[in-house]
Amino acid sequence: MKNWDRPANWENTVGFGKATGEYIRLDSERWIKENRIQKIGAERGKNNLPSQEEAKPDETYRKICAFVEKVAANTKQAVQEYVNDHLAIFREIEATWRKENPAINLGNLINKGCQDIEQQAELYLGDLAKEQERYNEAYSDLRQFRNQNDLLRVAHYPNSLWAHWLWVVIAALFETFVSANLLSSVSRGGVIEGWMVAFALTAVNVVLGIGTGLILRYKNLRHIFLKIIVAVLTCLLASLALAWNIIAGHVRDSYVEAENTGRLETLDQAFATAFGKLLDQPLPWESLESATLAFVGIAVFMFTIYKAYISDDTFPGYGAKDRKAYGLHDQYQKNLNSALKDLNSIRDNTSSAIEEIKAR
Repeated sequence: MKNWDRPANWENTVGFGKATGEYIRLDSERWIKENRIQKIGAERGKNNLPSQEEAKPDETYRKICAFVEKVAANTKQAVQEYVNDHLAIFREIEATWRKENPAINLGNLINKGCQDIEQQAELYLGDLAKEQERYNEAYSDLRQFRNQNDLLRVAHYPNSLWAHWLWVVIAALFETFVSANLLSSVSRGGVIEGWMVAFALTAVNVVLGIGTGLILRYKNLRHIFLKIIVAVLTCLLASLALAWNIIAGHVRDSYVEAENTGRLETLDQAFATAFGKLLDQPLPWESLESATLAFVGIAVFMFTIYKAYISDDTFPGYGAKDRKAYGLHDQYQKNLNSALKDLNSIRDNTSSAIEEIKAR
């Protein structure tokens, strides 16, 4: 090295050799030794040893870890906020861009509308296919039933069973009211006993009438044995109803007779006396009121037979199969109309959105 390359005060500059006046070559051991770095470092190390009050290495390590974790958490939160802010900016830019490019927005809207209609239609078609299958099975069963029993007519049954049976309830209330008035005036128990007996008379007439009407339907079957059974049961129930109403008239006669003779006759005794008169001399009754009581009961019994007989189709089982088949058909048609309405609504909403975009 030339003299003019030497720095000022080069004798005291670290890295220069005082003997040669040149830079010492990059030999670490020699360089450290000649420049007293090792000695100076040892002296400084002795002077800077940690005192007993200073933190131990493991505690220092924990503090460092805690600091690093805190910095990492703060950094993660800052990065997340940064990302969220920029995502919001990007979404706003995208919305503005789509608003300014209606052609692209229109295409996406059309595609989405078509997809919505296709998905909804697939769901409806699946449900409607199952309903149509159930209807086809029920109608096939109905047609087979018609062929087996040579039924060429359509099934006949009331549109509303509630309205149909309401007339039976009205007839039963009428009989109860008439019977209670005819019995209360002569019974020892007064109004309460009169109404109790009237209710019992009416209940038996209604039950026997319903049973007779339902049994009478089976006379339309082609089996001779069943026709015979139906005839026997019908005669039996009709005889029971007739005997019951004859007894009802004689019960009132028993009350009148007991009142005229001055004896105290209980309800059981009145029925026992009436039953004895039925076996001894069924007819006539002692008064017009007693005959009215019996005939009102017979009329309600016959009316109940008729209403029970036509409460469904007169051929057993025909009405139930017909209601099932056409009920499933009506349900299928109702769901089909509802599905078409929903699909048309989706189409109309998509069309309105398209027209709105075109008008921009």
